[in-house]
Amino acid sequence: FFSENAEFAEKWENKKLIFIGPESNAIETMGDKLPARQTVIAKGVPVVPGTQQKIPDADEVGRTVSEIGLPIIIKASAGGGGKGMRMVRKGVRFDIGPQNRTVRCNNPVSLGSKQVYIESLSSIRINMEFQILAAKFGNYLFIFSSGNAPSGA
Repeated sequence: FFSENAEFAEKWENKKLIFIGPESNAIETMGDKLPARQTVIAKGVPVVPGTQQKIPDADEVGRTVSEIGLPIIIKASAGGGGKGMRMVRKGVRFDIGPQNRTVRCNNPVSLGSKQVYIESLSSIRINMEFQILAAKFGNYLFIFSSGNAPSGA
């Protein structure tokens, strides 16, 4: 999607043309989950408990689990679409592989990213997306929303 491609948006900005979508710096910030998480926390947006920095080693995983409890989800900062996630529901031994590219819980999982972080894993999850078209002069139109209802118990 062009709305998720910072390089594409930046090319339009450099040519002084209007790109109908987010500015390149917003796409870049929100495209990496750690800076996105830090940005929304700084703006006062509530987020699920978790880390705000990359996880450097297995000891940090243990400290985080001590603070927020299980279950957790270990995520690749640059992941998307469910890629680079590892759910942990009960105590296991953690090994974080070379350059943070693998986390071994019960089985190794490739994260495809050098940076991983942790979030609390709730049994109730809601995913909502809103499509809004906004004009330069402050007019906007709510187009539609999509998502799923709460799941879990």
